[in-house]
Amino acid sequence: MQSLHQLSIDYTLDCKLVKMSTHAQSVSTTLKRRRAQADDQIDNESDPMNYPAAGLRRFLESGDGWEDGEFTHLIHNSTTSNTLASIDPKAKLQLQHALDILPAKPQLDALVEAFFSNINHHYNIIHPPTFIRQYVIWSGEKPRGSCRDVQLTTLILMMCACVTQHLEVESQLASGHNASSEEYQVAGQKLSAAIPAGCYHITNIQWKILLICWFKGEAKFTEAWHTIGLAVQEAYELGLHKFRPSRAAPDSQAQIGRQAWRVLYCWNWQLSSTLGRPLMMPDIDSELEPLQSDLNSSASTPTLHTKLQYQLISSLAKRWQTPQDINSPSEIKIYKGMVDTWISSLPSVFSIHNTDTSNDVTWPWVVAHRYYIQTMAYFMLLQPYKAYLSSSSTNVSSTETQELRAEAVNYSLKALQAAAQWASLVIEGDGQFHLMVLCLFDTAAFLSTTLDKDQSKTIPHGNKAVLAVDEAATILQQLQTTSHGAKSSYKLLRRILRRLNWTRGHAHPRAPLTGNMGEIGDDGCSHGLSSTNTC
Repeated sequence: MQSLHQLSIDYTLDCKLVKMSTHAQSVSTTLKRRRAQADDQIDNESDPMNYPAAGLRRFLESGDGWEDGEFTHLIHNSTTSNTLASIDPKAKLQLQHALDILPAKPQLDALVEAFFSNINHHYNIIHPPTFIRQYVIWSGEKPRGSCRDVQLTTLILMMCACVTQHLEVESQLASGHNASSEEYQVAGQKLSAAIPAGCYHITNIQWKILLICWFKGEAKFTEAWHTIGLAVQEAYELGLHKFRPSRAAPDSQAQIGRQAWRVLYCWNWQLSSTLGRPLMMPDIDSELEPLQSDLNSSASTPTLHTKLQYQLISSLAKRWQTPQDINSPSEIKIYKGMVDTWISSLPSVFSIHNTDTSNDVTWPWVVAHRYYIQTMAYFMLLQPYKAYLSSSSTNVSSTETQELRAEAVNYSLKALQAAAQWASLVIEGDGQFHLMVLCLFDTAAFLSTTLDKDQSKTIPHGNKAVLAVDEAATILQQLQTTSHGAKSSYKLLRRILRRLNWTRGHAHPRAPLTGNMGEIGDDGCSHGLSSTNTC
């Protein structure tokens, strides 16, 4: 990857300020100037407390794969200069409380470094050099009590929330401060209320995306769905859904904006499909991007897996406005064909068969992205099958339905296999942990109930399906100490299996759930297996 030769932190937007009854706001026109002077401050900084720690300095030269295309986007009514919300004295206590939640600078530097080392490369919605320069100024203002950047402070709180979300209590990083992941998240959400409505900015999109990540990591998918709606609306106001080819040199902030749109667009479709909820702002006509060389080349960038998802979901959305429109056997077959074709066209580094692993060390992000793509593909394939087969109007005895059920079981096995392989490689702080947990829980729940309804034992690969459900439950139990989402998902899956009178190794009516999964109580707690984060 090449480094960006020039950092652009100017980002034009229309910041429509409104007066708020409880949080009177003002806009500081000096914030833009102070952020634009970040490079000079870093070069001339004599105070070691303000200079970025050694672990952060390496990110100042990190292009992070952003030189992968040239485009720009339009900002609605872009007539004003770049201005950011500044806290009003009436809300100063709210900002001070948020700042008090954050740890001392050495610990905070470590959390920021951990974010860029372990999480950001999964989404690439924050450009490291841009952020570090802003962070240096913010760090200098914080101890002097002159910090007024509400949006950046909210973003930092959400970064800390995501970093600490999957840390074991005994870990060195977690023991360096007192605040919990939830405290960071709550403080960030409270502080965000001080941002005036109508003040649209890419920083707001960034912290909202991290808040969605946090909700998904806690298995709070309804809250994540609602937040996606807010983020999509703001992204639309910023014009991020518009693709505009440009001959100009790539602009880091413009590319981040487009990448943020890809992430939101994919999550919007995926959560709508999984939860059976309406698509947020389905009337948005997101513009397709022309295929670029990196989509089919052997090389990989940290943004490639998101582009591939966006390519697939954009194509699906052109055929069906919402996932709920895929509601008949004929539509499911068309959907299956489109996704299968996409899977077969994956670059060799993500390919399910004959995978190219030769650069796994050179490209440290590619292993996690590979398992993400493969798990996501089969999990997405399964969703319309689940919706159709669970409908009360479906004729379960028809030959067509039986064929669909067999296909659904097959895709369930593939999804669980991909998620299980991914789980064996999970490390602390994996920013995409939630997809694995969701796939393990949701697919195992569907598979177990499907097997329970198969009284005639006609489902093909029934024994494999039973073993796959057992393995999914075991993995979720092992992941409990690393993920609150895994803990709650494991409890809920145990309750489902208890209602089905499930026993390890085979499903049999009235048989108690026993074995290494432990006794089932109302709290779903079990200590039958060691608490580790790998299997």
